Amino acid sequence: MLLQREPGLLDEGRRRILVVVLATTVLAIGLLTAKVIIISWTKRALLMSEAYGALLEVAVLLASAAWLINMFGVVSVFGDNGEAVSLLPVRQVRHTDHGVINLVPAWIAPTVVALFVVSGLCLVLAAGAAVRRGKIPFACRKDPCVEKRVHRPPQPSSRPDYPA
Repeated sequence: MLLQREPGLLDEGRRRILVVVLATTVLAIGLLTAKVIIISWTKRALLMSEAYGALLEVAVLLASAAWLINMFGVVSVFGDNGEAVSLLPVRQVRHTDHGVINLVPAWIAPTVVALFVVSGLCLVLAAGAAVRRGKIPFACRKDPCVEKRVHRPPQPSSRPDYPA
């Protein structure tokens, strides 16, 4: 005998996906809210002064914004009876006699893709900047990965000393 599910219950796989989607959405909202609070307190756009840290911070903020825009697309078609095609970028369609109607606003998918691409580019640039600075020990362009600081005694100046 085949097990039959009640129509209102989610199966285990969909429940896990829903938990992950909700958790990442709460995380993205928290990151962007924390950034607004930090900007208001410190009056600085970026906390990190090094290039790799600033690029990493920008990448995380762009990815958070992209995810929230994607979730706005999910919420915008919440009550419609359509067929979900993809979650990232969100795409939900309804089949009619005249063809297929996309239920998600048209600007969401290109915006989400563009933000994730720029976020990925920032991550690549941050990794490159970190490698150049010697901050990643296993992938360093310098031989010992740490700059050797040589302390040299002060050189005598060629200027004659004038009495004070």
